[in-house]
Amino acid sequence: MQRLLLRTLAALSLTLSSLAMAAPITIIDDAHFGADSVLVDTDHNLKFLRLDLTLNLGYDGVIAQLGAGGTFAGWRVATLADMLGMGGSLGLAQGSTGTTQVNTVTLLRSWFCPPGTCVRTSSTHKVVRGLISDTIDLGGGRIEQEAFTIGTRYFVDPDEVDFRVSGFSQVDPHTGVYLVQAVPLPAAVWMLAPALCGLVTIRRRART
Repeated sequence: MQRLLLRTLAALSLTLSSLAMAAPITIIDDAHFGADSVLVDTDHNLKFLRLDLTLNLGYDGVIAQLGAGGTFAGWRVATLADMLGMGGSLGLAQGSTGTTQVNTVTLLRSWFCPPGTCVRTSSTHKVVRGLISDTIDLGGGRIEQEAFTIGTRYFVDPDEVDFRVSGFSQVDPHTGVYLVQAVPLPAAVWMLAPALCGLVTIRRRART
């Protein structure tokens, strides 16, 4: 079943925010970062921040803003598992040539980095790359970080999904950082929890 239903035939201008998206992926507005700035993966109870919002701050600059009172307070740097989990929710598989998956990863790339921001195009790839790990000191003055790639490889026919860790990326002060945040449980869940615990206790007592 396709998870994404197109609302418009203007394919070149499509972004994820212009799609009617079935659960478990939705795009929402954020009071601080603006319209269509957060992707919610309800399969894994995570929110992803649009990558262009961390550009030009540098990795250290982003990290410095993760604490209380910072621009990104409450967020954390994404892990490989976070990224792969979100891709799994969308049914993405590295190297797939399926039309639906290629279209999905293309739209995902366009959402993370809207046109004119951080999309990088080469002779073989059209991808967005963002850092997902802490700084790694390789010695000899070399400081590198893992980078995650979202996009397509179009040196083959048909195009292939490119959704993977792309090895290590030399630290670039302009590179974005993938940030995630846990989705808080609704207040009703916390209100219901004591009642459920009470029912379990009553049932256990009835058995004794």
